[in-house]
Amino acid sequence: MLGENLFNLRKAKKISQKEVSEYLGISRVTYTNYELNNREPNISALIKLSDFYNIPIDDLLNHKLNQIKDDVLQIDSRTHKNILNKLFQLNLDNQNRLLEFINILLKYNFDYPIIEKKEE
Repeated sequence: MLGENLFNLRKAKKISQKEVSEYLGISRVTYTNYELNNREPNISALIKLSDFYNIPIDDLLNHKLNQIKDDVLQIDSRTHKNILNKLFQLNLDNQNRLLEFINILLKYNFDYPIIEKKEE
């Protein structure tokens, strides 16, 4: 998946593998192997790729999830958009925790009280 993302990002930018590999300070063959998923970049290379394409590392590694997010955000409802935007701001662990919490609410049909801040 990372290789496909690197290929698509490079093609969208209309640049060669040589240009990217020179930016990274690696051989073109090494970069080609990244795109073919024959080799994975180390963390230093991922950081440089993230900077080069001006996207977060998470997006670089999981570009399809973000495409899904963009598609889902076409929903008309402001409430749904707001919920989804907040969801995608959470890290993966907290997204899973939230999903567990939602499943509990649905399973037991809780009317969970809204906790309001007390004014002091």
